[in-house]
Amino acid sequence: MAVTEAQDGVVRAVAADGGIPNWQRIVADVEIEEAADGYHFDCVSFTIARTPDNDFEDPQFSLSRAARDAVIELYKTLRAEAGNTIGGFTLEIENSGTYRFDFSYGKPKRLNGVWDAEKEARLDNYLVDYKAKLAAPGGQAAH
Repeated sequence: MAVTEAQDGVVRAVAADGGIPNWQRIVADVEIEEAADGYHFDCVSFTIARTPDNDFEDPQFSLSRAARDAVIELYKTLRAEAGNTIGGFTLEIENSGTYRFDFSYGKPKRLNGVWDAEKEARLDNYLVDYKAKLAAPGGQAAH
């Protein structure tokens, strides 16, 4: 399986898990680690969606078995075809259908009990930052 096809599989599965009415962006920050007993995961995932009063909300969701299987397939494909072992990634899916992966090649932090204050703050404040970027001149909530 090609890397692009594996990425597409992750996108489809995560979008199915996080797609709710009026969604604008789906975000999944996934950590994966291979162990003797299989694969271990940690995931922070949420959807940015418009509310009926034209504001935004960011409900969280969990990755389904299909999404976890797609992540494992991407992990294996990257290792086999590109020689890279990932520790995780952040995936942003736009309602236009475009998406962006930001891969991490280091040891996964949350899975190993390491607190990453910068990443936690970015994820905790994601909705606030998204809304601020929309309100800024140009009005684009950039990645």
